[in-house]
Amino acid sequence: MTPPSQKSATIAASQWPQTSELVGVQFSLAADRDYDLYPQYTIGLHAWFLQQIQQFDPELSAYLHDHESEKPFAITGLSGEFVAHSRALHIQRGQRYSWQVHGFSRRTVAGLATWLQQLPKTLVLKDLPLTIQRVRTVLPATTYAELAAAPWEGNTVSLS
Repeated sequence: MTPPSQKSATIAASQWPQTSELVGVQFSLAADRDYDLYPQYTIGLHAWFLQQIQQFDPELSAYLHDHESEKPFAITGLSGEFVAHSRALHIQRGQRYSWQVHGFSRRTVAGLATWLQQLPKTLVLKDLPLTIQRVRTVLPATTYAELAAAPWEGNTVSLS
């Protein structure tokens, strides 16, 4: 059974308009044990994400991996409290970490929506399982045209 926090994300993803070209999703993760991350752990995040997509759409996974011009998605590294340990970042048991995935094309957003409907309970990074505690939208599903037409509010910058 899908935990309630994940269920709300899957419901939200199922309601993204089919015309959506942009979306951002944030995962709240927790480690069940202490662990030293290897220096190139973001490559592992990238590979795990592509493997997840490959399970239901191998063509989309290949497109996301092989697209030679602008990438149709972006992922972040983990955010949270780390302890520097030698040449590694030390993840602490029970701490929360966040990770984001952003889609930049209609095909990618549709793939993310499908994936969120069957999201696993853990993100496995090498031999470290991170429990997915919560998923939320951080960039609402939209199109480039809607984004361009949106009024600018809030922060302004003056170069004078």
